[in-house]
Amino acid sequence: YLQNIRGFSPQTAGLIILCQPLVMAILSPYTGKLSDRYESRYLTATGMCLVCLGLGLLSLMQQDTSINYILINLVLIGAGFALFSPPNVNAIMGSVTKMYLGIAAGTVSTTRVLGQMFSMAIITLAFAMMMGPVPLSPEHYPALLQSIRLSLFTAACLSLAGIYLSFARGNIR
Repeated sequence: YLQNIRGFSPQTAGLIILCQPLVMAILSPYTGKLSDRYESRYLTATGMCLVCLGLGLLSLMQQDTSINYILINLVLIGAGFALFSPPNVNAIMGSVTKMYLGIAAGTVSTTRVLGQMFSMAIITLAFAMMMGPVPLSPEHYPALLQSIRLSLFTAACLSLAGIYLSFARGNIR
């Protein structure tokens, strides 16, 4: 999107998109330590709230949306994933005996990959519905933007379920 709609080179677009995982990488060690002291459901639910907010705000993008708006929301999403992932994994791994740690770790990894695959299915469906089989060219950029917005909105809505499930799971300790 950034490369085509905003006219940025692929390197600049890549650097902007890198913002989200970079924030996550910086904050995750700290949130992992927090999950040793605080109940993980509060951290994970808060993280999912930030992810939902960031995705929801990104779903409102327009062709002239500023790079700062995009960066701020990517930071929100990165912080949200940092608050969600380490405490969630900590809760899962802490709830099984040593004998089942390998199975739990495999289940976490499998679930992560299934989530990524499901996300790609949502994106593919949104692009098929909004754009159809057309080449990516300037005349189709409005449909591209609509496809991206629909994908982000759908992800934000699914995050609401994540908020509920994170909070409703009860105390781990």
